[in-house]
Amino acid sequence: MHIKVLGPIEVTEEGRVIRLTGQRQRALLAALALDLGNIVPVTRLIDVLWGDSPPVTARAKVQAHVSALRQAIGHRGRSADEPLLTCPPGYVLGPQGVELDLAEFEALMTRAWVAAGSGDRAAASGLFAAALALWRGPAFADVASPAIRAAAAVLEERRLLVVEAKAVADLALGRCETVAAQLPDTGPPGTGPPGTGPAGTGPAGGRECEMAGSRRSRLAAHEHPAAT
Repeated sequence: MHIKVLGPIEVTEEGRVIRLTGQRQRALLAALALDLGNIVPVTRLIDVLWGDSPPVTARAKVQAHVSALRQAIGHRGRSADEPLLTCPPGYVLGPQGVELDLAEFEALMTRAWVAAGSGDRAAASGLFAAALALWRGPAFADVASPAIRAAAAVLEERRLLVVEAKAVADLALGRCETVAAQLPDTGPPGTGPPGTGPAGTGPAGGRECEMAGSRRSRLAAHEHPAAT
């Protein structure tokens, strides 16, 4: 089963598009995907689905939503190789049988940091680019749950970190025009977009490298993130 969350949620299995019904079903899948391979307690799912105002029957409703999600993906959660299992005190999605774009993004990002740390700027740039290519829009774009929106904001910060880290690698490779196109111009009001003269009236010659280079000190802080 393929799950995409870096944009509107998309689920496919063996070429079949799995249609999710309603906000709560999407929020449920989002919460499970954020903790892929780990048990998500029912209490966490209740918070994701209803926030501070859960119904008195919230636990039963979570069970009903999980059952509906299993029906949508064509599984019953009764065998160990199925993607969505009941594991007290909650439920676990994958990782067996599940391919998640968020997990792929994180794996590519890790490989890119390793390449950057070893001085292989070209490999780092390519891996950062591959990670960014997975994004189709804001993470969990069609999920309104405040808890999921908060998680999406954290993921957006990580995406921007990758954008900036790729710019560092590209600057080191002399790809000034690429960097100028990726990052917004921070010049004074009235200046044109990167690569143009005043008010966008014409070519700026070597302005791309000058503009990109002025950002280098700001970006360099992200080149080797502190270990956590």
